[in-house]
Amino acid sequence: MSNRKGPNDDPRSEKKSKGGLAQKWAQVRTDDNVTNLGWDACDSAALLSLVTTITDQGGAVILGITRDGGALMVTVLDGDSKLKEYVPNNSDVTAVIWSLVERLA
Repeated sequence: MSNRKGPNDDPRSEKKSKGGLAQKWAQVRTDDNVTNLGWDACDSAALLSLVTTITDQGGAVILGITRDGGALMVTVLDGDSKLKEYVPNNSDVTAVIWSLVERLA
């Protein structure tokens, strides 16, 4: 029999398996209500105007949420060009969308 320790016998691996920083980060983001981000916070007239403004000019728009859930994201596609705009919270979303409409009209 060998006295070698396996990877699960290392006390440091126990810390890693608990999620450590990832768990804390998820909790912080939950505590800050970041997980409540959503496009439903945006005025529907602003979204319609954005989509119409972009598609009338032959472009496309993608609405999403960043992988970490920390911001809403608007990506405007125009041929090979991409414009990305990030919105960090729900209170700014309608203002950012109207700003995009004005800049792209």
